[in-house]
Amino acid sequence: MRIIPSSLMAKSLMEFDSKIFNQQVVIRGVSINAQKVVPGDLFIAFAGANTHGISYLQQAISNGAVAVLSDKD
Repeated sequence: MRIIPSSLMAKSLMEFDSKIFNQQVVIRGVSINAQKVVPGDLFIAFAGANTHGISYLQQAISNGAVAVLSDKD
């Protein structure tokens, strides 16, 4: 599943908190499926029925994820 917010097409993480995010990273969409990540997406990795999404981190990065949100290190 991939989400593109209709009211916000792109937002820099520095706009949320420039003390934490010291680089200009712009998120253009959100995906929970590494196969459907496109450049500029935030990849959200969480536990599924059989595996954890973090197992697909490298694929998400290869597909262009600019940030990852996960409950695992």
